[in-house]
Amino acid sequence: MGNAVPAPVRKSISSLHIPSFRRRSSASVHIQPATDELLREKPFRDDPTSVRESEQRKTDIERKYNAFYEKDRLQQFIQRYDENSCPKGKRENLLVLGCIVTWSNASLYKVQKLPSKEKFLLKVYQKTGLDDGYRRSRVVQEKMIQFAARNEFLLGLDSAFHDSKYVYMLLPFAKYGHLGRFLKEKKALSLRTIKIIAKQMALALEYLNDVHVCHRDISPENIFIFEDGYLKLGEFGCAKVVPDRTFSKIGTTRYMAPEMFGEDGYERQVDMWAFGVVLYEMLCEGRHPFSTRTHEVHVKEDIHFQPLALPAELSKKYPKDYRDIKDLLGGLLEKSAARRFGRVEPGMSGVVFHPFFKDINHKKMTAKDFKLEVFIDEPKASKEGIMGRAGNEKMEPEDLQGYEGF
Repeated sequence: MGNAVPAPVRKSISSLHIPSFRRRSSASVHIQPATDELLREKPFRDDPTSVRESEQRKTDIERKYNAFYEKDRLQQFIQRYDENSCPKGKRENLLVLGCIVTWSNASLYKVQKLPSKEKFLLKVYQKTGLDDGYRRSRVVQEKMIQFAARNEFLLGLDSAFHDSKYVYMLLPFAKYGHLGRFLKEKKALSLRTIKIIAKQMALALEYLNDVHVCHRDISPENIFIFEDGYLKLGEFGCAKVVPDRTFSKIGTTRYMAPEMFGEDGYERQVDMWAFGVVLYEMLCEGRHPFSTRTHEVHVKEDIHFQPLALPAELSKKYPKDYRDIKDLLGGLLEKSAARRFGRVEPGMSGVVFHPFFKDINHKKMTAKDFKLEVFIDEPKASKEGIMGRAGNEKMEPEDLQGYEGF
């Protein structure tokens, strides 16, 4: 359960301390990827570019790297969050191409924005399921956080709007769906590719931690793969600004940290735990690090009481990297939140620059300079979904209650 931590003083979002950000770098070593992967780095070939073109590329990488670590990250996030200036959209300007997935009270659609015909994802909530103030406030907060959080490895928000029946959020189009589709296939990812994926996740979580956002629902199904092969962490339905501690029991049980099941609250380091579970699943062909059972109660028990054990074949499969794998997983999946990576010194930089990533060039990754390719079909879009005929844009007072942030 971790060490007891005294309850901190509550702070408003506008009074948070704003840290400074240091520039960082690391070395690069090219490793040839496996040939049977669904996602991989493009095989290296000699590039006969001129010296001038080569220097321009270095300049571009440096510029993008500097932009990635924008000054006053937290201050910029707070300003966007407080302004709540996400553009409004209109359903009549969207052409629905099909439904990708439906949950209990929401659906995700593939759409085209007119007149440009650019593809987007459209997340739609049914208002009848948002039947209390808490659920409505969660949707409003989802929209505000997702629009305010700006990072190359986070799924942004193009626009949001609502009518008398539905709430709509227009998102960038992830051509290849979510990471879970790749993990269902054995040998779909080499160690090199796992490192590239994990490095992007670490950079996304570094940003969220810097701006005091706790995602609380990190899972392969919420990590989206784009046409260029890069990923973005999305699905902010459980996200919350957490300057210190929070107490809500929310998320996907399989990826929840032990302290989330208790009564003493938890900090943003629960995202490090979930990151560790996803990394373990990528390395161990989908297995959970603590439980082989499926019932939610049993999974909770195993997360609390079962020790972390790495499969014996892992050391044989990755002999050169096993020590780093063991150290990183051990630090991320530390059951004491006070001793978990991301919390202990040197904080998030200890994760982002862990020796596990020593052959992933940090500046090139922040500039998205790696060339990646994907070998999997787009997810199919059906005609099914929760969305019916549009509601009225001119709404009654009861239709607006609880949606003031929209």
